[in-house]
Amino acid sequence: MRYCFCGLESHDWKALDFIAVCQKVKAASYDTLVFKVADGPNWWYSENDMRAFYQLIMAQGLHPIPYVFNYGNTVGSSIALEKAVAQKVLSLFGEICLDMESGFDGKSQDALTLVSGLQGEIHVSTWANIVEHQWTTNVTALLPHVTSFWPQVYTQELDMEWFGQWRAIPDALSKAWPTYTSETFAPHNGDDTGYWYEQELLSMSNYPVNGQGLIAQFPTVTEFQPGFTEFSCGAFATAVCVYAAQNGVPFHPNVSALIAWAEAEYAKTAGDNGPGNTVGASIDDMHTYLKDSGVLHWWDIDAISSASVQSHDIAEIKAALQHGYPVIATVSEQSVFDIVLAKNPYWWGPTGNHIFVYAGIANDGNLFVIDTANVQQGDGNLQTPKTPQIQPRWYDASKLDNQWATIVKMPWLPPIPNGDPLSWPPYQAPENKNMNKQFADVWSANTVGAPANTGIYNLALTAFQNGKMSAALPVTKEFSTVDWNGNAILYQCFSNGFHAEWTAIGGHLYDNMNRGIVF
Repeated sequence: MRYCFCGLESHDWKALDFIAVCQKVKAASYDTLVFKVADGPNWWYSENDMRAFYQLIMAQGLHPIPYVFNYGNTVGSSIALEKAVAQKVLSLFGEICLDMESGFDGKSQDALTLVSGLQGEIHVSTWANIVEHQWTTNVTALLPHVTSFWPQVYTQELDMEWFGQWRAIPDALSKAWPTYTSETFAPHNGDDTGYWYEQELLSMSNYPVNGQGLIAQFPTVTEFQPGFTEFSCGAFATAVCVYAAQNGVPFHPNVSALIAWAEAEYAKTAGDNGPGNTVGASIDDMHTYLKDSGVLHWWDIDAISSASVQSHDIAEIKAALQHGYPVIATVSEQSVFDIVLAKNPYWWGPTGNHIFVYAGIANDGNLFVIDTANVQQGDGNLQTPKTPQIQPRWYDASKLDNQWATIVKMPWLPPIPNGDPLSWPPYQAPENKNMNKQFADVWSANTVGAPANTGIYNLALTAFQNGKMSAALPVTKEFSTVDWNGNAILYQCFSNGFHAEWTAIGGHLYDNMNRGIVF
């Protein structure tokens, strides 16, 4: 589920307002609209209006979830009154989101009294930083009674804090479906995440990733080669970018050539690459490696330094990744926490700095990293052959202490706009003219005389471009009929069993099970 909230502005909405917002939410690839029906014990709508809006949202191809803001036993409200509201909503729709915030801080029994005994799917929207709000006991108490929690990850600071706080509670992360904003949005575009709120909704897309969640295919290799230096991380970080490949193409990296190139580059800047060499790589050395690659270009992120604010650093790095650019970075070794290993991965003792490649963003907001120093311990001797850990590594973004970072332009990417990825416009996927031609050719082969370039044609083309349907023949022309509410619509059927409905304010596409297609 990917949900989006309506804000306070929806108090006076009519049917057309909900329809317009549904179109906006669907265009941004969300499948669920969370709409407010009550504030504490005070209803916003009559039962008939709630039912009508619920059905209307479903008719637009979205899943509706009613929500209620809860005050608890504060500001003239009471848990008893609010529980009655929740029970009514659940009796009507079987699902509810309870927005429980300061009225329940440090009051786990009140929270449990409100939620326990309710029948249906219950989602709780609450603080991201549960420690500061004394919500850890609340979460523990509510875990057996709720379908999910929606941590309110509304700022960069909260984005850095929430994961660690929720992870500390057994089983809480499995039910945590965070809510993001325009400030914290990343490709938390996976399932079970949400957005606050529709007025600030950005139709943001992100550079496509592969099955590992990476923006490219990167080779797996270790920088620890017997008889060579143990300080060549910068050269190897550059090398894994040199020998990477675009997603979707055959990938058979020449690891031996990669190692030879990295060791030769290190010797060029450090004097030699023998086992006793501990020089490492400076920023100028990194620029030398990138220049010598002959295929990579770079732009340092000026805002990132040893004195910069780490939450902002992570935001810059994520913005570059959203546009498809890997980031090579110097980090404090002690700041690295491998989520899979549940510890710092440098078993020989983390000291000083290390250089690796940021290569993707996990659905939980943490980062995927290609780290050539993350190896199995084996005999504990870095001068004997070492086995790399499975790549990529999943690192806790809230702990990472970046000292320097540079954006890397891979050969298939457009030029880097500037050194501030947060200032870049949202990523736009390039138009695939070949696939557009395929769609047009298939459409033109129809035998019913259905014209192209209509509203329904463009709707189907957009669905095709977003991978939501195959190129299909129209099996009817557009014809007039009515929807379930008796409103006039245009209707058209396709050879794959899909059909489209078009009204004065836009269209909707449905599959052969009459399920709305969201794209």
